[in-house]
Amino acid sequence: MDSGAFRKAWEIIKGWLAGMLRGTIGFLCISLTSHCESPNPVSAEYYLLSPLLIAGVQRPSAPSNLTAVYDVPSESIYLQWQASVDPDTGIIWNDYRIYFFLSSPPANIYQDRYRLATTSRTYYSIASDPFNGTVYFAVTAHERGSESLPSNFAQLSL
Repeated sequence: MDSGAFRKAWEIIKGWLAGMLRGTIGFLCISLTSHCESPNPVSAEYYLLSPLLIAGVQRPSAPSNLTAVYDVPSESIYLQWQASVDPDTGIIWNDYRIYFFLSSPPANIYQDRYRLATTSRTYYSIASDPFNGTVYFAVTAHERGSESLPSNFAQLSL
């Protein structure tokens, strides 16, 4: 391996290792054995690397345009939003957490007591008896220990 190729491989390895140190879950062990030449050789042949493009270094973008509608005939609340994007891969993300509030949303919404459900879709329905009052919803994207900022808050008043 020439020194230019080695440097490029080393930069990739450093990026992977940085991802692990920032909270990456999961890892794989790769053996690098064939003729590595380095100005700073290492004695070990095994390096601990995080999976490619699943580093989770950056949190997913926040879902957007959350809407909440109550359908009287079916007695259901329908939520819908636009997908989040994983900034590490540029791929649309599909792991969402839905939060529910009976009064104005608190400063810290990321609490289990407010979590209504999780879903892999950009919509969700909830059976609900008719009610009087106002409820609020928010959605976040979740990626292996990293959670996005919340979507806009959808308010539903009946």
